[in-house]
Amino acid sequence: MRVKTLANEAAADRTAFYGTRPYAYLRAEFERRLQALRDVGEIPDPREAQITRLKA
Repeated sequence: MRVKTLANEAAADRTAFYGTRPYAYLRAEFERRLQALRDVGEIPDPREAQITRLKA
């Protein structure tokens, strides 16, 4: 998931998630949680998942 997906789910313009915009704190929290999940192996790296799919 990326900010674009987060914006779609929130029904907000993705530019609202950058800088001092209204939802910037949500992007920071989203990225922090996503990184924490990746660090413990819960969410695979999208590139690695794509490579696995292509090999299959």
